[in-house]
Amino acid sequence: MREDDPVIGSPEPDEPASEEESLPDDQFLDDEDLWQRYSVAGHLALRSARYAEAEEHFQAAVKAAESLGESHPRVAFSLNDVAEACRWQGKYVEAEPLLQRAISILDSSLGPQHPALAQSLNNLAALYTTQKKAADAEQLYR
Repeated sequence: MREDDPVIGSPEPDEPASEEESLPDDQFLDDEDLWQRYSVAGHLALRSARYAEAEEHFQAAVKAAESLGESHPRVAFSLNDVAEACRWQGKYVEAEPLLQRAISILDSSLGPQHPALAQSLNNLAALYTTQKKAADAEQLYR
């Protein structure tokens, strides 16, 4: 910072604020903002192959979304994400009911033609394929 700068203590334009300074404290976020925060954190962890961490973030996103209603589409999106984190960890038995619940919510809330439903059906088919349940997977791919 230059000595003649009239705003003392503010960061230079090329000095990014630390991550802690840029994220608001959870206590000041509403459930929709919390859902977004946990969902983004989960996806970042998933992309970095930190599957257990991703699962934790996605579970927190489910809780935040459930405050919007048990059948809210965000609940289904987050359940789908938890299931994918479980699948990557080999937790197939845990992933299946999560995907089935997500599919049920999406079918009733968004309808049978919605792309989000197709994605969850595809994820369940991929889970069945991984488990060598070809007949079950084939029915979902249709």
